Amino acid sequence: MALWQYAFIVIPGGIDYSNELELQFDEDVFWVNHLVHISLFDELEEALPKAKSWNKDLIIYGTETSNCFEVLGESNYVESISFRIDFTSNYEKVLNVVLEFLQLNNFLLIGEDKNLLPFNYLQVKATIESSPQFARYKKLSHPGF
Repeated sequence: MALWQYAFIVIPGGIDYSNELELQFDEDVFWVNHLVHISLFDELEEALPKAKSWNKDLIIYGTETSNCFEVLGESNYVESISFRIDFTSNYEKVLNVVLEFLQLNNFLLIGEDKNLLPFNYLQVKATIESSPQFARYKKLSHPGF
């Protein structure tokens, strides 16, 4: 993950998620009993075109060094999902498309701090902008700021 990115994971909805219970946070445990076909995520291609992947089991939407949605699957079913926002880009449209998609498909969005996030652009943007890497990036890109 680049300094200018904020990472999320996506897990299935209907789970009683508690960040205190999952201290090691291995998200594939959430997908074991949820069969979600990887083709569902093709809807994201309008906002994040599919990119060439370095792994046959990993589908990448967007660009690894910018806004990126990654679906790891086995036998065409999801094993884990991660999502990164490049906060140096104009990411509003991408974030709104992803938030709407996740909400419509009953997924949950978890931030780097392991907290569950609402499907609200302004609240997610505030989470990104209060992150340590956002502060480091601002400090490096605007010395004296």
